[in-house]
This record gives sequence, structure tokens and C-alpha cells, in this order.
Amino acid sequence: MPRSRQLHVLTTGYIAVGFSLGALVSQLLLNISVGQDPFPQGLTSPTSGQRTIDTKWRQRREQFIADNRYNRGYTDVADDLRRVKILCFVVIAEDKVAAQRSVYEQTWGRRCDRLLLFSTKATDNETVVLKIPTSRHPVEDDSYASLQALNYIYKHHLEEAHWFIRVHPMTFVVLENLRYFLKDENYNKPVYFGQVLREGNVVFPLGSAGYVISRKAISKFGTSSPSKSRCNGSATSECVVVADCFRDLGIILGDSRDALDRSRFHGVSVESVSVQEYPAWFSEMDVHNNMTKQGITSVSDVSITISPVSDSVILALEYFLYRAGVYGAHLPVKSLNKIHRQLA
Repeated sequence: MPRSRQLHVLTTGYIAVGFSLGALVSQLLLNISVGQDPFPQGLTSPTSGQRTIDTKWRQRREQFIADNRYNRGYTDVADDLRRVKILCFVVIAEDKVAAQRSVYEQTWGRRCDRLLLFSTKATDNETVVLKIPTSRHPVEDDSYASLQALNYIYKHHLEEAHWFIRVHPMTFVVLENLRYFLKDENYNKPVYFGQVLREGNVVFPLGSAGYVISRKAISKFGTSSPSKSRCNGSATSECVVVADCFRDLGIILGDSRDALDRSRFHGVSVESVSVQEYPAWFSEMDVHNNMTKQGITSVSDVSITISPVSDSVILALEYFLYRAGVYGAHLPVKSLNKIHRQLA
């Protein structure tokens, strides 16, 4: 196997295990809040001479599977956080819609409160068709497409969710971690979050990492954008155009890092992060310099997006995060959220 392929597999596994461990924080917090032992016993007393699975833990596990939450990828705490309503939307090339929809609906897409796919041509009854001018950018990186998608959401789906996440096609999203992050944020404020870059005086979220927008921000965009020339689209990079538009509208770009200043949104490959070999443009634009200086240790245990990843890796991450686990592993019980600073 080529070294690059080996590295891709290994680092993807490391990221998946890290996310799995991060998810345990929420479960431990839940157990404490309801008066249960935060660490299931798992084994009988050493004096018994036997190593048997704790009956109570087994019964809870069996009930979890019987309730069908296992197949949906939910835990008790994730169910509780589903009060945070999220609409996910993806702008995608027309020849990839059918295959990508199938992958999303098997994985992270089924955990969204609504999943919308936008493209330039209808390939099924569910895809929303965009009418955009010819561009040198692929449709998923086209500012006209993103702005049209936002306008469509404002007109037809504004009241269906508190938050709206734009997802790049080659991305895995951990919805539980997104809800965990957003539970402490106010969707009635004009704000959005992502992986922040800076070019000159322009601060913007990296498009491939995805960004999540509050209901208030969508509303402000929908009511004000027609009068704002910067909100009409251009040939400039999609994420820069959206950031310029939002800045003109008074929509704030917030700080999405966790309490240890580690990144939650990721738009560069896991291989680059693990060995700290980044594209030159990223090294120059990384606002916080976390990833370029610290590598994998700068990645949050409660990360939200991984991109770019192929369909096969998306399916593999689904398995590692929601099926596989590390027996006996625990994390310290502490909050990884913080009060976020305004960046732009």
C-alpha cells in the first residue's frame, strides 16, 4: 500500500477515535446529572474471580438497541440535544447528486432535522434547482449558488430550524458535536461560525470546512440582501463573497474554537493536520495559527466537520464513530464550550 494511502487510513482512524472519545464527555455529564455512576462498572469485584459484563450495563445496552436509537446513531444526551434544530444544506454538481444523497442519508445527513441538496439540474423530486450564471468555479464553490440557496431557505424553511449549516460535498459532519456547541449560542443573534481564515483585512470562514448560520442571520440576509450589491454574487471565492455580504449586513463571524482553543471545523485534509504539512495558502491565512503550529493536538475532541473526505471515508467514519468504540476509555468530565469572541 502506498505510504500516502497508509497515512490517510491511519490518520482518519485517529480522528475517528478522537471524536468517539469526545462524545463520551456528553454521556458522562448525562450520567452525573441523573445521579448515575459516571463510569459503568463493567466488571465484577476482583474478589469474585470472574470478569463478567455488568448486568445493569448490559440491560441498558439491550434496551438502547431495542429502542432503535442504536441504528439511528443516537445516545441519551444526543437525544436531549435534539432540541437544537439544524437544517443542513449542500450545493452539489448535478452528476453527483444521486450518489451523494445516498451516502449522506446513510450517514450524517439522517441526523439533520432537514437535509436540502441544491444543484443546477433536477435529478430527482427532492433536489432544489439553482439558476446561476456560468462560472469558472465548480457549483459547490460558486457564490451565486450559495447566495441563491440561502435566499431559498429564507423563503421556504426559515422557521424549521434554529441553525443552518452549509456543508461542502466532501465532508463528514458530527451533528451531535454541532448541537453541543450551539446549545450555548443564541440563534436570535446575527452570527455564524466556521474555520476562520484571514487574507489581508478580510476575515472569512473556509468554505470546505462548512459554516453554520443562525436563524437571525438568515432572516437578516433575506430581508436586506437585495439592496446590497455585495450579496448578489461574483467571480470571487464563495466563502469570501458570503463573508463580505454578511459583514455589510452586520452579521458577526464568531469564534468556534473550544475551551482549550482547539478547532472544531476542518477544511484541510487529516493527513496535512497530522504531519503539519499544509498548503502554503493555509499556513499564511490561518488566523489563530493553531493547526500550523500544533498539528493534531489543535483538533478538538468535539470536532464538527472533517473535509475533504471521499464517500468511502464518510462511510468508514460513520462506522468508527457510531458503531465501534474503545472499551474502558473515559475522558475527564468538563465542559469544552466557552464564551465566543467576535472575529469580524
